[in-house]
Amino acid sequence: MTRRAESAELAPPIPPETGGAPSPTPPNIGGSGGQESPAPPDLGGSGGQESPAPPNIGGPGGQESLAPPNIGGPGGQESPAPPSIGGSGGQSRESQPPVAILTGPTGVGKTEVGVLVAEALGTEIINADSMQVYREMHAGTAKPSPAEQARVPHHLVDVTSVAEVFTVADFRALAIPILEQLLAEGKIPLVVGGTRLYIKALTEGFFPGPPRDPEFRARMEALAREHGRPYLHALLAEVDPAKAAQLSPHDQKRIIRALEVHHLTGRRISEVQAESRAAPHPYHVILIGLVRERDELYRRIDERVDRMLEEGLIDEVRRLHAAGLDERLTAIQAHGYKEVIGYLRGQYDLEEAIRITKRNTRHYARRQLSWLRQEPGIHLLDASRPPAVVADEAVAIIRAEATRG
Repeated sequence: MTRRAESAELAPPIPPETGGAPSPTPPNIGGSGGQESPAPPDLGGSGGQESPAPPNIGGPGGQESLAPPNIGGPGGQESPAPPSIGGSGGQSRESQPPVAILTGPTGVGKTEVGVLVAEALGTEIINADSMQVYREMHAGTAKPSPAEQARVPHHLVDVTSVAEVFTVADFRALAIPILEQLLAEGKIPLVVGGTRLYIKALTEGFFPGPPRDPEFRARMEALAREHGRPYLHALLAEVDPAKAAQLSPHDQKRIIRALEVHHLTGRRISEVQAESRAAPHPYHVILIGLVRERDELYRRIDERVDRMLEEGLIDEVRRLHAAGLDERLTAIQAHGYKEVIGYLRGQYDLEEAIRITKRNTRHYARRQLSWLRQEPGIHLLDASRPPAVVADEAVAIIRAEATRG
């Protein structure tokens, strides 16, 4: 695994992106070195026809009724699940050892249920929360408590520093050997977390992509500051329309990565990701999602933000701030951290920081729920019931699926 330290002085606030329209002839982002050509990039790309864009899993708007027909309420058996999402590529289930994944939106109650499930199965937990991997972040990440970690071994908690780049590829490189070791011991590995890209890295073929290009990224970030993020989105639409259609014009991080892959490889990231998804997968994935009614989930999120503040979030962010870490680092994108940085910079008062933290976290939970509702083969369980009841149902599903496989 390769990591790169990215400690930097705290940057001044990035100005709002409501400025002027992009110039009609964007610079050639495909070139390297020397002066950029004023001509736009070659639109032909490579690889002929694009593969169709996958469905938008971000799910805009709409009602959030969280109880689809096969939700695991009390009583009654669930209808049989569709084929495992891990079973693509023509492999039979007999050749695919089972891996259980317990996921759900932030604040739904995954940690407590996960510990109960792991105890019942006699297995161990692999963390799939992208913010719990950082050693210096505690108040805002809802890590399993020392008592919970004493009851069940947890892997991939506190494994890296906020000053280091930790990618999905890094997560997968660490997680796969743990899965294989647990399977070799005759255990069903249990992955617990809500980071969609981490889950996808284990349930679908994964394209790690080329290493980062800091110089190219700096150029793209400068263009975004000058012209606004939609300008980068327009550049991406020229070289990879399918990927651009999947991304918000303001999703700067993923837009730059897609442009970077095209710049470094000459290929569209939409194409290579589609090829990776079609590749055979070694595991029979048993995917369980915890859900709650929207109002209840939002109340729990608000309460969780209040607890984060009580547990010292502001002092924790202040220490990170003093160490020169800012919102350009992935770690500081965690909900609560980036909003508190704005408060410490004097951009708004504490009351506003709390308000936008709760709002942003609710919006994130809504996107997570949208993904869950569209995931084939998932077993959705109502987490508003007692944790022991939910855990018992999850264990029954896992055992039945593992036996069926």
